[in-house]
Amino acid sequence: MQDSVYNGVFGALTQMYRLDIIANNLANINTIGYKKDKVAFEDVLTHYAHDFLDPNLGIKGGVRWPERDLLVQPRIGEKAIDFSQGPLRQTGNPLDLAIGGKGFFKLKTPKGIFYTRAGNFTLDQRGYVIDPHGYKLMGKQGPIQITKTGKIDITSDGSVFIGKDKIATLDIVDVSNSSSLKKIGGNLFKLQGNATEIPQEKPKIYQGYLESSNVQVVKEMINMIDTLRIFQALQKCMTSTNNEDINLINKVGNPT
Repeated sequence: MQDSVYNGVFGALTQMYRLDIIANNLANINTIGYKKDKVAFEDVLTHYAHDFLDPNLGIKGGVRWPERDLLVQPRIGEKAIDFSQGPLRQTGNPLDLAIGGKGFFKLKTPKGIFYTRAGNFTLDQRGYVIDPHGYKLMGKQGPIQITKTGKIDITSDGSVFIGKDKIATLDIVDVSNSSSLKKIGGNLFKLQGNATEIPQEKPKIYQGYLESSNVQVVKEMINMIDTLRIFQALQKCMTSTNNEDINLINKVGNPT
């Protein structure tokens, strides 16, 4: 079998993976604070001696693209989260909050501290400010609890007032390495590795606003069309190569 068949197979699998990411981005177009995923491809033009081993080694065990020692085959070089700012939408709800620029809300959960950009908060029965999962919003002194009655005002620096009384300050943080943040579902992130929190001393908080998804529908649709066309081209490559192999076998097997 010609190498072009393996190139086509691995290329098609890579495009399928890319299509999954695009579809997930489009599915979250209306998710508050959602950050889209993106992929990049590595340079695969460098050849080494072990490149000429059995190409089937790259697809054993459910691997969706070749291992790094098979440098002549297409593969994903990087999958990353795009943390660019999403557009702000005004709601008028005093517990709807949006962060302008860098930073994350901190949430206290049974599994530790999680991070989010989704600021659609409410109050529970004990007056704690919680997200849709019931996780508590963290302030500088711990979970924020509102026990007084009155108008809730949250200033741009994250100070929380009930009337004229300041009761808390939002604990808005950034991280030393954004690639260390892992999506864990529910629009939440978990910090991994040796990365650390960086306190945001001068955050930009917008009360009565929510940050929308940063997915651009038109761009994602263009990427989807591009992915499908590449996949179709790779299919034609595999079909043409297979037909050439069949013709060659027929000619060699029938010398007359």
